[in-house]
Amino acid sequence: MIKINTAFLISVILFSACKGLRTDESPKIYFDLQEKLEEQILILLDEKASLTKTAILDGKEQTVEITPDSTRWHNELQLFLSATINKPNYKDLYTIEEKPDPNSNLTIRSYVHIDQKAMIPEMDVYYLKDIDNTVKISLKYKDQNVGFVADRHLTLQFEEINNEFLLKQYTISGFQKIIGMDTVKYEVIAFIKY
Repeated sequence: MIKINTAFLISVILFSACKGLRTDESPKIYFDLQEKLEEQILILLDEKASLTKTAILDGKEQTVEITPDSTRWHNELQLFLSATINKPNYKDLYTIEEKPDPNSNLTIRSYVHIDQKAMIPEMDVYYLKDIDNTVKISLKYKDQNVGFVADRHLTLQFEEINNEFLLKQYTISGFQKIIGMDTVKYEVIAFIKY
């Protein structure tokens, strides 16, 4: 019995030591899209925001109106949530450039992957004075394997409401091609009402 307790105690100590070495909260290298959206989802839930979403698939249009719960908001924004470039293994793979937007008073922070075949080859964050005042996020999202190719353009639009920049609209457009089948073009346009 003493051997088991000693082994258990050693395991706990080793696990605790290893846990201390892990850095789940590693420094943020790039814009943290996932964190931004998780914050927005909490606000959407708190405000009981509703969503009007129109999907256009090969010219056929369908519109739905819902008031999502937490699970549904995560499902609605899943493609954006998975499009994070702020991962430790992406360090030094993106160049960062800031420039004024020629069409507005915003600044654009561009993240461009060194390999344009990467899943997220580009992401632009448009902001007003400070990156926390994000007005728009635009990115390309590519997915490819042996029998499947998808190319998407994702956009998030934010609006200043009560001194906060809140998610107001998102769009997803692109195409999907499966070998042996026709290319499918689609667009999703979603508006959020607070």
